[in-house]
Amino acid sequence: AANGWGEVKQLTAGDGANSDFFGAAVAVSLDAVVVGANGDSVNGQPNQGSAYLFERNHAAANGWGQVRQFVAGDGAAGDLLGSDVAVQGDLILLGAAGDDLAANTDQGSAYLFERNQAGDWLQLGKLLATGGAKSDEFGGSLALDGDTLIVGARRANVQLKNDQGSAYL
Repeated sequence: AANGWGEVKQLTAGDGANSDFFGAAVAVSLDAVVVGANGDSVNGQPNQGSAYLFERNHAAANGWGQVRQFVAGDGAAGDLLGSDVAVQGDLILLGAAGDDLAANTDQGSAYLFERNQAGDWLQLGKLLATGGAKSDEFGGSLALDGDTLIVGARRANVQLKNDQGSAYL
């Protein structure tokens, strides 16, 4: 019907398993959809997490096929990659709110991926909060617009205010 809304397709991970939490976070940009699965076990590492890219015309017209799975180059158990996801054009930003940095459990991090001219996705870097601390959960929320990235740390302590939270631009 004109202006009617309806389900087009159910997206699922090609390697989906129990407790992956596929759909924990989702983002869309034009003909690309990124879906976080922060409970995904990767190489035997429970809750390392991952994210999946689907594109509209992959394998068939309006097919919404899975293009690839993203994992962190230095991923570990409990990182929760895919806690939040953001996509715009050839950039994908993935949050890992449970990433432990040295003795700082759940300080969190974010990973930036870019598609090169050959069509390959490369991890550009790992983003960390300046002055990050234990339990900040940096990477729990994300936004991406052009060359501006914002990463939230909902449990960051600010001065003497526990869990006040902050966002990093």
